Amino acid sequence: MQKIAIRAARRQGMNIRDYTAGRHLRQNRATPSPYLSDFFEKNRASYYDGLSRVRESNDIPHWMRFFLSGVVETAEKGVETF
Repeated sequence: MQKIAIRAARRQGMNIRDYTAGRHLRQNRATPSPYLSDFFEKNRASYYDGLSRVRESNDIPHWMRFFLSGVVETAEKGVETF
């Protein structure tokens, strides 16, 4: 299956490095897709703080609230985008 996908990528003018780096996914996307990683990058300090709290004091509820707020924010942006 992978070989077929690579051949298709080559027909579109892509090399193997572009394909394996996931560039084929970004090039062929017709509409923007929301990414949770954008939320984490924007809230980098809170992200690392949350991870530290889980590691140091097992504060999983805090991490889950942070993570789910990211899911909600990303979903809301997706609704606006689409």
